[in-house]
Amino acid sequence: MHNSTLKFLSYLPPFFWPTVSLGAGIWLQSSAPGMAIIISTIACVIILTGYAGNTQAKLPLILGTLVLGVATSFWQKAPIFAAMPPIEGTEIVGSITDYAHLPHARIKHRLTMQLSKQKIKGFWKKNNHSIHLYTQQKPSALVGDVIHLEHITVKQDSGTSFADYLLRNGISGTAFLVRLEPLSVFRPAWSLDRWLYTIRDNMTQAIRTKLSPQGYALFASLFLGERSSIKKELDPISADFKQWGLAHYLARSGLHLVLFVFLWVMMLQWSPLPFALKHWTLLFLTILYFAFSWSSAPFLRAFFTLFLYKVCIFANRPSHFLHILSLITFCFLLVNPIQLFFLDFQLSFGLTAALAWFGLVQRSSLGAKKANS
Repeated sequence: MHNSTLKFLSYLPPFFWPTVSLGAGIWLQSSAPGMAIIISTIACVIILTGYAGNTQAKLPLILGTLVLGVATSFWQKAPIFAAMPPIEGTEIVGSITDYAHLPHARIKHRLTMQLSKQKIKGFWKKNNHSIHLYTQQKPSALVGDVIHLEHITVKQDSGTSFADYLLRNGISGTAFLVRLEPLSVFRPAWSLDRWLYTIRDNMTQAIRTKLSPQGYALFASLFLGERSSIKKELDPISADFKQWGLAHYLARSGLHLVLFVFLWVMMLQWSPLPFALKHWTLLFLTILYFAFSWSSAPFLRAFFTLFLYKVCIFANRPSHFLHILSLITFCFLLVNPIQLFFLDFQLSFGLTAALAWFGLVQRSSLGAKKANS
């Protein structure tokens, strides 16, 4: 039994345990901050005294990533880093990075604003936080514009699931306005955010005119990953799917990117392009799909997995799915630790890793049986 367990564990990628240790540090800091400080201190002492090096070579890496998980989680959720200075009836300057039309009775428009500075006690100070601006009337400012607002009050929820959701998306607060009335608007001649938004908006509007409302809702949800503006059309369909426990089919996952790539692979197989050019073409088309659609954790996981696969092909290096997945998981948690507590991240990364590991163990077991027979 012991040998069998060790054999199964040997199929895990080398970076698996550091990734688990990083997640354990994030969980420990979020659930028991006091205990996290004690354990992190002990781990640092063990590493610095060289005791870990005398026991097992992997132990310093495990302890180091545990401390790293505690530190990144603290850094993200600590008020001095996560929350912006209080804003109540003050002035802010920043650029509009996104716009969304909402199917709400009163609040119909949402702008994402990346702040650059904020006026505190009569002095301008740098501020690199992002906020959501909700307005009743359609704003005149466009994506990419730099605007100057006054008398703005930004609400900051703390300790709630909605606050965690905003933190996960890099949003520090929300403000509700009847109309957007900036003191000044600076519109640069060219803006990457505006260029991407314009192409995406023109594309979706053209498709919307050619499909029925429910048909467009399904297309936007499954192929583009956009759900904020189609809630009214999607609700009746969602109710039917929920009745049969199939509501998750309406959310875009990594499988949809796999289908997209599979279709292009099938078409490129019939083209006379060189082998390397086919892979570059496929990677370019996938990046375009990524740029002009809405992202989610499962979609990002599939996109970066494909990207690293292509890097291995171009570098003429062997690739292994579990190795790539563990590296991507580690990077995701390092950049955005709070994702660990969201269900879509847990299912996309954890369940995918478990299925891939079981599949590898099963194939190896069947191969061993055939070799012995």
